[in-house]
Amino acid sequence: MTLTTTRGAAPGRRVLRTLTSASAVTALAAGLIAVSAPAASAAPVSGGSAAWGVKESFRNYVSGIIANGGYETSDGATKLSDGLVDFPTAGGDVDDAFFISGEVEFSGTVVFTGHDYGQGPVLEIRISDPRVEFDGDTGTVYADVTSREFHGANPFLPPGDLIEYGEVAVTELTGVGIDVTGTEIDFTSTGGTLHPDAVEPFAGFYDAGTEMDPISFTTDLS
Repeated sequence: MTLTTTRGAAPGRRVLRTLTSASAVTALAAGLIAVSAPAASAAPVSGGSAAWGVKESFRNYVSGIIANGGYETSDGATKLSDGLVDFPTAGGDVDDAFFISGEVEFSGTVVFTGHDYGQGPVLEIRISDPRVEFDGDTGTVYADVTSREFHGANPFLPPGDLIEYGEVAVTELTGVGIDVTGTEIDFTSTGGTLHPDAVEPFAGFYDAGTEMDPISFTTDLS
């Protein structure tokens, strides 16, 4: 903006002073806002573990009299007494100002198998190294998934080929809650549904939106 002053231009100077004062007020307010709302920072986490069962009814199915299979853990993951799988924390970062967002990585593998008619299981799904991303009261569980092509529980057909899908979104979480005590973070969720990206990796067993297990974990700010 250019202001031209001529004889009798006092009003113009008043306008200029008014504009200058308004700019100063705006700058001051912006500064106060910046001071009162510090930017959140991401703090690394370590230790602890996650408890996740993937899907309870699927665990029951492969372990039952129809599929005559089960599920086994490896690479540091262990099976808990309640049927869930314990995955040790591998790393991650959490917003340490409000604790409402972050991602935490875990290690370990669980393999579900069933319908073995003497040539190996025709149903096989491997889930490794889950990772949880969360923001507010929602979150997503990602994991590396490898599964066999499933052509049905036919004893006359050999097992299908193993397909590596890499990391896929497996479960969309709801009801996420965070409890912080000192440096310990407790993460819980109340529900979950199958992500569309996981339908094929799960051998087409379930439709997108099918109920899945929630996940919980504890970890510490490093």
